[in-house]
Amino acid sequence: MPLKNVSLAVKKSPLNPYQAVAAGFLVLIAIGTVALLLPFASSGSADTSVVTALFTVTSAVTMTGLVVVDTGSHWSPAGQAVIAALIQVGGFGVMSLASLAGMLLTGRIGLRARLNTRAENRSLDTGNVGKTLLWTLAITVICEVLVMLVVTARFALHYRMSVMRSLGEGIFYAISSFNNAGFALRDDSLVSYVGDAWIILPIALAFITGGLGYPVVSEIVQQLARNTRLIPYRRRIWHRKMSVTTRVTTIGTVMLIIAGVTMVALFEWNNALEELPRGSKVLAAFLQGVTPRTAGFNSVDYGEFHVVTLMGTDILMFIGGGSAGTAGGIKITTVAVLIAAIVAEVRGQKDTTIGPRTIEPQIVRQAL
Repeated sequence: MPLKNVSLAVKKSPLNPYQAVAAGFLVLIAIGTVALLLPFASSGSADTSVVTALFTVTSAVTMTGLVVVDTGSHWSPAGQAVIAALIQVGGFGVMSLASLAGMLLTGRIGLRARLNTRAENRSLDTGNVGKTLLWTLAITVICEVLVMLVVTARFALHYRMSVMRSLGEGIFYAISSFNNAGFALRDDSLVSYVGDAWIILPIALAFITGGLGYPVVSEIVQQLARNTRLIPYRRRIWHRKMSVTTRVTTIGTVMLIIAGVTMVALFEWNNALEELPRGSKVLAAFLQGVTPRTAGFNSVDYGEFHVVTLMGTDILMFIGGGSAGTAGGIKITTVAVLIAAIVAEVRGQKDTTIGPRTIEPQIVRQAL
């Protein structure tokens, strides 16, 4: 085939957005695997196999949190930095990061970049991709910096770590928590800090925020900022102006948090939490009630949990968090659509509705 025709054929058959996203993640995993196999990434005489590096990188990029070696002892500070960077890129999105870089350099974002970002589930539609990416960057930086400052100060002042080590661990936990990655620098995750609110609460709030989804968080912030200036001069209920997606996600998140914390406190208060002081029990019940929805941290040994708690944890993990965020699962909005469809069927209604909005049949099919 002539070169001209080859070029034309390539232009006519580029990767579709979903293939581009998959290819981007495969390339990132390959680069990360090579990086962790280099001598600087391992600590001391630790031997890193290809399988170990590949598994760790894949877990980091996909924000899964499963590990086959202890992150804090097997990997050197440089290796931990590589893992944190992979978590950050995976949480933000490979295509989203590329689109943001292109937009910042050229001042515009093309249609293909919009489609790639949409396929990566970092924006709910293609019309507001640029704005969503900027909000995503702002939310990520603000949340991670706040968590990093609190955790770093706690490590340095209370645990007497050196400034550099405190800063390094603060940055790592900020990135891992906000992106719902679940990577920790202790072999027992957060068990060592089970009663330390200055460590547990910032980490928990970070992964709850990341799990809401960038569009949801940005809409909440914008609405709060807009309505705060109006109160008390004009009385408005801010949540009524929210989109259906934001309302469903926030209400669903609150309900799942209450259900999870109540479940852990009910079944584990005199079981896995029995030997802890009362304050630590409350803190542990809170973390273990909110972390199953894809964060992956634990401050209590899961092996001691009651079988009912484990089943409830499975349900919370299956549901996950909000759309276009750092959490996994089938998403809260999907569950809401399925419940609405069941209710409509039971009532004999022709349309599936959530509040005042009628859900399109295509969305119901996608949820199914």
